[in-house]
Amino acid sequence: MNEITIYTRPTCPFCNKLKGILDSRKIKYKDYDVTKNEPPRHVVDQDGHIPVPQVEYNGRIIYDYKDEETLANEIGKIMKEY
Repeated sequence: MNEITIYTRPTCPFCNKLKGILDSRKIKYKDYDVTKNEPPRHVVDQDGHIPVPQVEYNGRIIYDYKDEETLANEIGKIMKEY
């Protein structure tokens, strides 16, 4: 089974909202705190910033989304594809 990883910061309200939505939908994920761990290169943008929240599932990165609910829906959709 593939694992969902979300790249977050503890002070990010969008990250916390996304985690709450995923928890309410009982979607399991690994929370990767980018303030405590060196982020993988593939989640750092061209300017050296780390946009959060970012979601990684089965090698696919998602960080461009309308809102957290839309992102959670996209996660569910992707999970069904694999």
